[in-house]
Amino acid sequence: MNQPKRRFSAWRTCRRVGCVVLAIPCVIVGLFVLFISLLSPPIQASPSPQPLPDDFMKGISYESWRQGEFASVASDQTLNEIVLPSGANWIAVIVKCYQDTLTSTEIDCENDERTATDDDLRHVIEQAHELGLQVMLKPHIDLTVMENSSTGRFQIGFGSDEAAWAAWFESYTNLITHYAALAQELD
Repeated sequence: MNQPKRRFSAWRTCRRVGCVVLAIPCVIVGLFVLFISLLSPPIQASPSPQPLPDDFMKGISYESWRQGEFASVASDQTLNEIVLPSGANWIAVIVKCYQDTLTSTEIDCENDERTATDDDLRHVIEQAHELGLQVMLKPHIDLTVMENSSTGRFQIGFGSDEAAWAAWFESYTNLITHYAALAQELD
């Protein structure tokens, strides 16, 4: 009858010793944290943010996916009810022109119903100016035919084909000078 008590007593003693052994690392970590906290400098409040200069550009990109959108009542409402209350003082009006593939040399800004017309652009720019917004007209080139979801305008290229590069840059020059003249006209 004494033996079962001894086993129970031995198990209890072993358990107590194990708890003490396991407590030692906790005590060491606790002392280390206390030591580090005493040596660390006090946390200082971060400086208050400085106000932005009056001429700081706070801008929003604004784009359309088809003709007529920039000249619509919905666009006017978006400018007035979303863009202006956001605090933006600049708007980048993005007009998209298209080339068929990565290796096409012709960029089309006139025959694609996804490209805003000049009248659409005039309307949205005039509306933005009436609201006190500065405008940057920003032409983009997109691809009509996408090989896959990772294909994009950043891959346009013709290798060492100088004739293709010359044809593409002639087309690009036509589009960019057209929109530069429109931007100058509309301030």
